[in-house]
Amino acid sequence: DATSISNIEVNYEKFSITKVLLDLEMELRPTIGTKNLQVVIHPFKPKKDDIVETDREKFYAILFDLISNAINF
Repeated sequence: DATSISNIEVNYEKFSITKVLLDLEMELRPTIGTKNLQVVIHPFKPKKDDIVETDREKFYAILFDLISNAINF
């Protein structure tokens, strides 16, 4: 969405990767179901490895696009 990498504002926050994946799975569940596919999410162990610090919205958008493309193609 950005026209220039220098114009991107990054809002750092700590969050759970597993939580983001579960949110994505819920949002994409209808599409996944129509394609007769299955998504399997394995939580991180130990739990401390599950936390990252980056821009949650951008991280979510990137994963959403990647998973959507995988579902469609």
